[in-house]
This record gives sequence, C-alpha cells and structure tokens, in this order.
Amino acid sequence: MTWVKVHDRVQAGEMPPKEKKRPNAAETTNFIKGVSSSLVAFEHEGTAKEGRATQRRLNRAEYEYAVRDLLQMPWLQVKDQLPRTAKLTATTRLVTRSKSRTSRWRAT
Repeated sequence: MTWVKVHDRVQAGEMPPKEKKRPNAAETTNFIKGVSSSLVAFEHEGTAKEGRATQRRLNRAEYEYAVRDLLQMPWLQVKDQLPRTAKLTATTRLVTRSKSRTSRWRAT
C-alpha cells in the first residue's frame, strides 16, 4: 500500500528529503496522526465488511458440510468422492523435483 509507505517514510524522517523545505514538527506529527487514523479506519472497515480471511480453500469435510447446508440434505455424503488435498512442504517439493531429475538422468 502506497500510503503505508508514505506514513513510514515521513515518520522515519526520510520524507520530505533533507534538501527540501520541511514542515515543522507539529505539522509532521499531525500529518502522521491523520494518515495513521485513516489507515486504521480503512482496515477496520474492510475487516467489518469482509471478515479477517476473505478467501480460503475448504477442506473435504467443510465442503461436504457446505453442500449439505445449501441443498438441505443432511444425509448427503460427498467427501469420499472429492480428491484428497496433497500436503506440500518444501521437502515434498524438493523430493518431487529430485525424482523427476534423476528419472531424466537414468533415461539417458
């Protein structure tokens, strides 16, 4: 966010540049407080409207519960028909990558 960067730079004394005419300390403090309150208000407004997490992926059980609620079919069982979510970690990616490389080397 551009205004967060502006706030941080003015607060750190990096803006306006030292060779330019600078406002007095009271004006700078008022500006920082104004920008800060606007940023906080914007953040609170977004959180109130959308909640903290705006989007995330549902797991299989959550998806099943959602479908049951939407279709009003509490007996519905679809979780086992959905693909399992692979748990990827840095190690998993590294192993997968190294397996694909070694298979290429073995083929030649």
